[in-house]
Amino acid sequence: MIQAVHSSIEMFIRSGVERASCLLAGALRYNRLHESAVGPWACSRSLRWTVSEGLTAPRVSVALNNRSMPSMRNKVKSEAADLPQSRISPALLVSLIALLVSMASAYQSRSTARDTASTTIIRDEYAVFNDLAQTQVNNSECNHIFVLSPLYAYNSALVQDSVADRSPAMIKALQLKEGAIALMIFTRFEEAFYEWKQAVSSGDTDRASFMEEVLNYFTGRLLRNPRLLWYWSPSGGNLALYY
Repeated sequence: MIQAVHSSIEMFIRSGVERASCLLAGALRYNRLHESAVGPWACSRSLRWTVSEGLTAPRVSVALNNRSMPSMRNKVKSEAADLPQSRISPALLVSLIALLVSMASAYQSRSTARDTASTTIIRDEYAVFNDLAQTQVNNSECNHIFVLSPLYAYNSALVQDSVADRSPAMIKALQLKEGAIALMIFTRFEEAFYEWKQAVSSGDTDRASFMEEVLNYFTGRLLRNPRLLWYWSPSGGNLALYY
């Protein structure tokens, strides 16, 4: 227990010594930085190290003239008042708020612009498909050229039955119309390809991604139509010469 008491006393003394050392170092530092500006304090001071019996730590003793204490305090307060304040000025605070508002507005504008661009892309491309669908409605005798490959045989049989009573001249006219519709479909595909290429080169990832899906629809589904393949083939309609 005695050993514990001694340990407590020793820790208390050490903390006091460390605190006194910090005070001394701060006083010396302050004196070196400000003595040339404010002149020596109007006080008498003595800094001396003493060693108490049984202790090896320093002790600081500072003697101040009682008559000079108010003068020293006034000088210290004056120096502290001249130091720059860490508070944020109202003008700086307003500027920061304005900057944050501008950033939020720019982000919102960019998001709105992207949404508008995406909506425009979808509307423009579906306008193309709506035109194809309207052409199919207006030309039911060429319905077989618009359908996907699995549905071609069934629709081709329906078309043959619907024109069975037509004259040879009318059949030739329908064949010309069929070739023109095939050319229109190929042109729509070419247009979609160049739109995709432009989007990729300009870094418009949203448009490029959407146009890639459009191209996949053409190459993977619609252009697999047997009649369109015949019109594209050099041994068939050979419309590939236009492209």
